[in-house]
Amino acid sequence: MNETVIPYYFRQAEEDGVLFCARGPMSQEVIEMLENVLKRQMEQERSDSNQTLRVFAIFVEQVQNIIRYSEERVCTSTGRGESGVGMVIVGRKQGHFFVSCGNLIKTTDRPPLEQQLVTIQGMNREQLRAYFKERGRSEPMAGSRGAGLGLIEMARRASDFSFSFSPWDAALTLFSIRVIV
Repeated sequence: MNETVIPYYFRQAEEDGVLFCARGPMSQEVIEMLENVLKRQMEQERSDSNQTLRVFAIFVEQVQNIIRYSEERVCTSTGRGESGVGMVIVGRKQGHFFVSCGNLIKTTDRPPLEQQLVTIQGMNREQLRAYFKERGRSEPMAGSRGAGLGLIEMARRASDFSFSFSPWDAALTLFSIRVIV
């Protein structure tokens, strides 16, 4: 590794308002550890408790999505399964917290995910609440490992969100989402 990379990342993180960043295998244990670190950091930022709860909920949802859906997998330290690999960033910029994450997905999974995100992004609070209830009573979507409620819940808790897809290789795409709280 080039020793000049740390000053670059450090400066960039400071300019971007990054409070916390982690990249690697994600698991429930990692969520709990990162939650404690994040909680202390947010207490130092003196955020209100409602905002803190929304940031935590979005953070946990994003890490769980990495655990479930990342195509980059590693064996867990216990040897009882695999963990998804990804990156999660929490920061504060222009008076708002943001939670961003990224992980590799199959390129073939992009179209339905993108369609779902576009649909959610076009909904207001009332529509999101109704859609959440509807999805909760429905069968899981094809290829989903749940009811698809996580993305809806993040949108309900957010003041705004954006997403992107970046080609990685012939079979994989880097999916990233940024949620503003």
